[in-house]
Amino acid sequence: MKTPIIDLHCDLLSYLNRPNSDINNTDDIGCAIPYLKQGNVKLQVMAIFAATEAQSHQKGIEQSKIFQSISSNNADLYHFGKDHLENFDQKENIGILASLENASAFCDEEQPLTKGFENLERIIDNVGNLFYIGLTHHLENRFGGGNFSKAGLKDDGKSLLDYLHNKQIAVDFSHTSDALAYGILDYISKKNINIPILASHSNYRQIFDHPRNLPDDIAKEIISRQGLIGLNLFVRL
Repeated sequence: MKTPIIDLHCDLLSYLNRPNSDINNTDDIGCAIPYLKQGNVKLQVMAIFAATEAQSHQKGIEQSKIFQSISSNNADLYHFGKDHLENFDQKENIGILASLENASAFCDEEQPLTKGFENLERIIDNVGNLFYIGLTHHLENRFGGGNFSKAGLKDDGKSLLDYLHNKQIAVDFSHTSDALAYGILDYISKKNINIPILASHSNYRQIFDHPRNLPDDIAKEIISRQGLIGLNLFVRL
């Protein structure tokens, strides 16, 4: 019997946001539906992603609509909810959840933050429920520092953490700078903010020294707070 797979991150939504894309095209993307079925994926988290650039929130909203469409109109997929927790690994089709990779996907650098939160609520309405939000991607934005940055938690990042209190939306550490990771942990502890934490797709820096990988102290802190760590799998050439 194949082991059922829960995958915490894929880029299918940003791919489907491109012209002439196809959810079943295995030549274009490794998380096409036939590959998910072949790999016995039973729960797939799909990231809404936008780079930090002008009008980045538009891509986030567009991808949330794509998620809404594929979860309703594709027989191979269903929108995963708490009522599916029992025996979901025995289902023939694939449960899907949405996440946000880079908070720029709901608020670009020029928008008022209040408008950004309106965009976020619109995205949540479209996708039904949001599993997690990553504040940054590779680079720095208004919320904090990405993994190739030295910046920490900024004021807008603190406001976002305040906004997420008690909403049961996790914060993702997979693209944070170390300074941002420490800043998030420190802020939610000092302010007693109720936010789950995870690293959706990260490896360990002690094994391979790269800014995308987790230092031991951050990994241990995520584990001690009952968070999840999803690994990147790769083929060694």
